[in-house]
Amino acid sequence: MRRVVFIAVLVGSFIVASSPVGLAAGADWPKYRFDLANTGFNPAELSISSANVANLGLAWGVNQHFDRGASPVVVNGVLYLSCQPTITAPPTPEECAVSIADGHLIWHTPLGSNWNASSAAVNGGRVFVGDGRPATMYALDAGTGAILWKTPTRSGIDAHTGSAPVVANGIVYMSFDDGLLHAYNAATGIELWNVLLISVNSTPAIVNGVLYVEGGSPGDDYGGQPSLIGVLYAVNATTGQILWHSLSQYGYGMASPAVANGLVFVASTNDNSNLDTNLLAYSAGGCRASPCEPVWQVGEPATPFGSPAYYDGVVYQGFSDGRLYAVNASSGSLLWTGATKMQAPYGMWAVQGAPVIANGVVYEGSKDGNVYAWKASGCGRATCQPLWSANADQGDPYQTGEVMSQPVVVDGTIYVNSSDGFMNLYAFRLGPSRRYGGGDWWRRLQPRAGPSSAVRTGGWWR
Repeated sequence: MRRVVFIAVLVGSFIVASSPVGLAAGADWPKYRFDLANTGFNPAELSISSANVANLGLAWGVNQHFDRGASPVVVNGVLYLSCQPTITAPPTPEECAVSIADGHLIWHTPLGSNWNASSAAVNGGRVFVGDGRPATMYALDAGTGAILWKTPTRSGIDAHTGSAPVVANGIVYMSFDDGLLHAYNAATGIELWNVLLISVNSTPAIVNGVLYVEGGSPGDDYGGQPSLIGVLYAVNATTGQILWHSLSQYGYGMASPAVANGLVFVASTNDNSNLDTNLLAYSAGGCRASPCEPVWQVGEPATPFGSPAYYDGVVYQGFSDGRLYAVNASSGSLLWTGATKMQAPYGMWAVQGAPVIANGVVYEGSKDGNVYAWKASGCGRATCQPLWSANADQGDPYQTGEVMSQPVVVDGTIYVNSSDGFMNLYAFRLGPSRRYGGGDWWRRLQPRAGPSSAVRTGGWWR
């Protein structure tokens, strides 16, 4: 549900953007889950560690009515995120480009439907993003926001967007909620093939020419076409041929798999109420004949929501009981859990986004409006308290915001968007927090000096 934009504008300048401190060049976060294997691990981040993460402070916060369900990506000093800075009726989704230095808006491009756009993937100077109703894939110029091509799905189904795109070897892969995994030529936008998986919110992992994607359960169908029995599919990345699929776990794969050390880690929406499993590992090579059995499977006493992450032999997964679970990647045994402020009953999706790891620290967002950090190796106890947390709901006096997407950790900065209707994109850097106590909110409405552009607007005056 869209918030009232007028209110958001009135309070939109309550936090002053600080000057960038220690921003390095050359490190990017170009797609959802960071890499093609969807590990959520950024090996290039060396500034923030478990020793100094408690010193993170708010650098800036801005509101362009960013989509709470999409995750930011950062490339060449620019952050890309779906947004809605322009008031229209019905609402028009857009893609926004934001400077990481101070949060000012560089460009925004309408995508021409009334449904939120997906998270983006940036590759070769292009921003790839999906939109729905009807399901359409877009390629935008990363520098100007100009639409280079757009391709409605060949299925023609009035679908919403589902996952985030991924780009590899000149092909863009995207699963909409038309039940299909689609492949497009990245240069021309021509749809090369599609395959029915009943895949909705799964961004494929790509390793050694194989796509790993979560799909539907037995009996699921779309347009009278039943899916295969399974929640994990391995698909040839060139041809779209299904290579193997898993046994059914009787729960949707509503997340994106991660691949590491020859294993594929997946989460299923089972709640363990019937002693069923909800976190599983499969051999990336499959088995002799489908359906494939898991290498290990565990049933934690809650429901996972969001994608698993992998780092240094550990799988990290957020659960509905308000905890982050750290699990041994080889055996599935529980190592430790990370507590948040919201210890919710099952089914409330208390931890909704996906964990990410950088320089020995694991980060996760929560329904309580905060983003948290724990030491990735744990604390020597069964339950670990966070090393740091920050409110990503600071513009909302009613504290109704939630962090539903993954945080991004790059160049010594944590970027996170939340669902509050006021200041819902934040940057946290080492150093004290900076706030603004004045009332010159109108300055935010003025165009910022810089290269002229038909779509350039907004930003902070310095």
